[in-house]
Amino acid sequence: MESIDFIKSCWIFGYGSIIWKTSFPYVEKRFGYVQGYTRRFWQGSHDHRGTHDKPGRVATLIPSDNESTWGVAYRITQSDWDYVINNLNSRETDGYSCIHAKFYPKIDVVDTFNVW
Repeated sequence: MESIDFIKSCWIFGYGSIIWKTSFPYVEKRFGYVQGYTRRFWQGSHDHRGTHDKPGRVATLIPSDNESTWGVAYRITQSDWDYVINNLNSRETDGYSCIHAKFYPKIDVVDTFNVW
């Protein structure tokens, strides 16, 4: 059985391609938002959508005190965690990084998740 501490920390929030191309196993998903960030297509990418000469645009989160970004949080099992993190670190390259943000699900629970 997984510990409560691990279950609390084993969530990943997606706000772009992770929603429509979830390439990892998960056991639960919740719709909700993170506050203090806005989604913009400001990031240039040569590996997802473009080339080195003509980078394509991909979604990214920009800090913004008065904004929020809706997406989906996915709960990952302890046994799948390393696989999922390695998958995301390989997939979400070219300027992406992991941040920690408070997640507000449509239900009345607030938690802090990893956000890519």
